[in-house]
Amino acid sequence: METRQVKCVKCGQEKPAIAAPAYGGKLGEEIKAKICNDCWKEWMDQSVKVINELRLNLSNADHRKQLTNYMREFLNLPAGG
Repeated sequence: METRQVKCVKCGQEKPAIAAPAYGGKLGEEIKAKICNDCWKEWMDQSVKVINELRLNLSNADHRKQLTNYMREFLNLPAGG
């Protein structure tokens, strides 16, 4: 089966799209449509650093929102889609 390609808004290249669901809801759809698998993997590594550095507790809604904002900035996705 051929891998779907996406024009990534982070790196600007045409690369393989994310294969597995990356995130839920509309944001997940936006990520899958606009971010390549390589840049998503970069974010996954970076997100661990952000969580640890800022001591985010992902059971806290404000902390989840803060992480989402960092993710949007890292991936060059405008706030609010």
